[in-house]
Amino acid sequence: MIEHYCIDEIKGPILIIKGGFKPKLGEIVKLNLKNKVITGQVLETSKEVTLLQSFQTLAGARKSDISVEFSGELLKFGVSEELKGRILNGYGKPIDNGPLIYGKEQNIEGRIIRPSRRVIPKGIIKTGINSIDLLNTLIKGQKLPIFSGSGLSHLRLIGEILKNISQEDMLIIFGGIGLAYNDYIYISSLLQETGILRKAIFFLNRAIDPVVERIILPRVALTTAEYFAFEKEQNVIVILYDISNYADGLREISSMRGEYPGRMGYPPYLYTDLASLFERSGIISGKKGSLTQIPVLTMPNDDITHPIPDLTGYITEGQIILSRTLDKEGIFPPIDIIPSLSRLMYHGSKGLVREDFKFVGDLLYSSYSKYLKAKKLKLISGIDSLSKADRKYLEFGEFFEWNFLNQDKKRLMEESFDIAWQAIKLLPDFERIKIPEKFMKYMN
Repeated sequence: MIEHYCIDEIKGPILIIKGGFKPKLGEIVKLNLKNKVITGQVLETSKEVTLLQSFQTLAGARKSDISVEFSGELLKFGVSEELKGRILNGYGKPIDNGPLIYGKEQNIEGRIIRPSRRVIPKGIIKTGINSIDLLNTLIKGQKLPIFSGSGLSHLRLIGEILKNISQEDMLIIFGGIGLAYNDYIYISSLLQETGILRKAIFFLNRAIDPVVERIILPRVALTTAEYFAFEKEQNVIVILYDISNYADGLREISSMRGEYPGRMGYPPYLYTDLASLFERSGIISGKKGSLTQIPVLTMPNDDITHPIPDLTGYITEGQIILSRTLDKEGIFPPIDIIPSLSRLMYHGSKGLVREDFKFVGDLLYSSYSKYLKAKKLKLISGIDSLSKADRKYLEFGEFFEWNFLNQDKKRLMEESFDIAWQAIKLLPDFERIKIPEKFMKYMN
């Protein structure tokens, strides 16, 4: 343990030390103040300057009040079976009035899964949401983000997914990043009113907590997930909400460090940083467990070209996009199926679903697209200008939105198929004659 007494500069949670130090990048340090000890970490090191970040606020602290102890260790988190059913903060410390947890120390930066050891994701995770299960199927080992906007019902959707998945043989790990007060209260009430915590681990970070905690939380949550998925060989799903708060925290710290900004002020390494989180999901050859991720992000101004959703889309295997139009109409969940996509749904579900799975999905997509065109034409020219086929598409689309997309309770896959075929019956005759003979039994 090396102790150093000379802090040259303090910028928010960032401390600058000048001198010929050679600490490890990411090394844990203790910041000794007059009346308390704060943990920190080495952010950057060179021959002349070492940058540290404090995990708690340094408001009111003077340079002369602080001494630094370099531990020589990287940031680790103790993983254990005792984590199940617990609520912790972004550093992994209990906030549920339960006892401290001691476990196997793991580096929170995680392990790199070699491509040669990766298995192509396979196996359906049934969320109980039919617009996901039937049209944008979530596969074990996949990373499938939800793109939402401010004020949309994404948190309610997350709550429904959590309740539905908790009934499956799967461990849930939820990471709440930079939660606003209302979001924090909603999640707290969800835990009290349902029994999901018995099959889950919750890491919660509030907006008023130190920004550094936002950066650490997803790594602690994913380290926990890797332990249960690849060492205990369980099926684990990780929901991270809100990735936009994580990226904003990254931008804030980058600015304090004096780094050159990239697009919209975000650090140039935003892509690789997000990839270091999302790529920790998957299935490893020879292991029975799987690690699935659902990152949730709110798009600023509903802009899908914003750096956060744009880069996330490049890294992940599809996206679920929520529609403000459907939300205003009162449809829940307001999933816009046209731009939504699960790239692994057909390969990962092969042999695990009904024979009409792909046909139904393709037909619903194409028919709903034609409904949206007919709906626009009706607004422009009036219903009298529509052809007989367009009117049938309108009938199909309205039934599809209010009976298939809209749901107030968990639905089984079989129920989703039944409603889908009821909608298909409303299509024009020339669409229905395309149905293969082997699927005609579902039209009865």
